Amino acid sequence: MKTIDDAAKQRPAGEQSISAVALAKRWGLKTATLGKWRRLGKGPRGWYPLSATFILYPLAEVERFEAERQRSTEGHVIESRMRVEAAG
Repeated sequence: MKTIDDAAKQRPAGEQSISAVALAKRWGLKTATLGKWRRLGKGPRGWYPLSATFILYPLAEVERFEAERQRSTEGHVIESRMRVEAAG
């Protein structure tokens, strides 16, 4: 399991990132769902905690995950939520 200190050491300087709260809003999910995905090893990789309650995801990994899901039939929920967000 990652520790906060380990994550801080591994985070590249200047890397663009998105918080778990912003990502949940972007995808129309609850932050608890992202937390469950982290525990199960699902979702975007490379996340790191800045504190016990503040998690960051590398933006490049989020975009890679979104692109992967768009090509996959398993990603229909995220795809549809992303389309609704883009239209609104």
